[in-house]
Amino acid sequence: MTRPPAGGHLERPFARLAEHLIALRCAARLTQRALVQAATISRGAVQHAESGTAAPSAAVLDAYIRACGAVPADQARAHLVRNRGRTAKRDRLRTLNAPAPPSSTPRTTSAPPWPPPTSGRAPPL
Repeated sequence: MTRPPAGGHLERPFARLAEHLIALRCAARLTQRALVQAATISRGAVQHAESGTAAPSAAVLDAYIRACGAVPADQARAHLVRNRGRTAKRDRLRTLNAPAPPSSTPRTTSAPPWPPPTSGRAPPL
């Protein structure tokens, strides 16, 4: 795996959340493996949360924090930092120069209605 570039906060929108979660886990003296067992979440979820590249779901975040034995203030801070990271990521997406979707033009020919209207008689075979 390569190292993130200098100024990794730009590439990792959830870097501050990852730092907070790692600090909580280290303060609880838990390894990732012990945290996985205590929180009953996957090891991949822990690794993604600690990588800072993606936001964990609220349920994963709450399980992580509970397993670390954190106080409610730490839980509130984690949710706040997660929401700020999501907002920053959404704002960055708005600045992309993506092409506009094709304009919808009305059809010049109309398709026959489907299913075809019935006249009360069975169709010929």
